Amino acid sequence: MSTKKYGMVMVDLEAGGKEVGRFLGHGATVTKITTGVDLEQGQGGHVFCTGCTDGMARIYDVRQRLPVLTVEGDSGKGACTAILAYPDGIPVLFTGAMETTQCIRTWDVRAKATVYELSTGNNETNDLAWDGARNTLYASTTCPGMNRMGYTVDYRRARIPKVQLGRFGFPSLNDGCWDREEDDHDPEDEDKDEEDMNDDGKSWVQEKDHGDAQYCWPKEAHNPENYFGYTFDAGEHTLFRYKFCQNANIDVTPPYGEATVGR
Repeated sequence: MSTKKYGMVMVDLEAGGKEVGRFLGHGATVTKITTGVDLEQGQGGHVFCTGCTDGMARIYDVRQRLPVLTVEGDSGKGACTAILAYPDGIPVLFTGAMETTQCIRTWDVRAKATVYELSTGNNETNDLAWDGARNTLYASTTCPGMNRMGYTVDYRRARIPKVQLGRFGFPSLNDGCWDREEDDHDPEDEDKDEEDMNDDGKSWVQEKDHGDAQYCWPKEAHNPENYFGYTFDAGEHTLFRYKFCQNANIDVTPPYGEATVGR
């Protein structure tokens, strides 16, 4: 239970709600509290985590008043949601942010370090849920570039790395719908061979006379197009499902969003 003084208390329901413990360490309002979600397997019974509007996620042990681990979920600028899970018995903390990071961070609790980041298609994360039986993470997200009328604003044409053309559902370069991104153009590049032209540093946008661009990107996106290895923008409020398994097919990707430049 959170309190108005940026703190938390633990109460005994069998004792009529008597306060039996108090936890310290929060610098702002606590917005989310989750216990280990695999309690039926006997894991995490004395541990819980919190998300806070100071941008931090914290893990507590009920036998201690101060957090045993504090991680940065949103660079200290916005609300952070967090959930503690035990895939294959390994303690993992997932954090999602409302303001700056526009991704979900996966933390190895034992190493106290980020393992990897999950793309949310430039969306902000509202809440997280873990399905332990299926090793699946669910994320409720909102698109910061969509207004209350359902229109997208402040988008530009996406700069698609050349190595992604013809993959992930993108048309190939030979389809004739791409222009070389002017900001990346260097006259000396014309003398390079075809192998060099396939570098990630070369990006392309859809032709301006090709109608509304099918692939757009927020002007204020936190990450560039090639950050996750697959250029993807959700373009709308979205519920994402992340399935964790061995030998995943990285070419199976979500469909690109339908945000446009003109509206």
